[in-house]
Amino acid sequence: MLIPVVIVTGADGQFRATVPDLPGCEATGTELDPTLTRVHLKIEGCISEFLIAGAELPEPATLDAVRQRPENAGLACYEIHINLTHLRAVARHQAGR
Repeated sequence: MLIPVVIVTGADGQFRATVPDLPGCEATGTELDPTLTRVHLKIEGCISEFLIAGAELPEPATLDAVRQRPENAGLACYEIHINLTHLRAVARHQAGR
């Protein structure tokens, strides 16, 4: 599963990675690569919560669709690959199924 991520660089040089398809799922940092790693882990955590609860996963927007949103004009956008097979196995273990 590919999840789009938007990166905003603050006036102080801080990076803030947000996940449009998972409200509240974000990470910050002073360097881009560690920020992307942090948001990757946050995405896995959010998706794991959905899976453990047996909830339906939101269908992620495409990277192009996210880039075309007016609020993302001029911002860096990335895709993060999430291994759903692994997360489903972990969720089954956590849920005791």
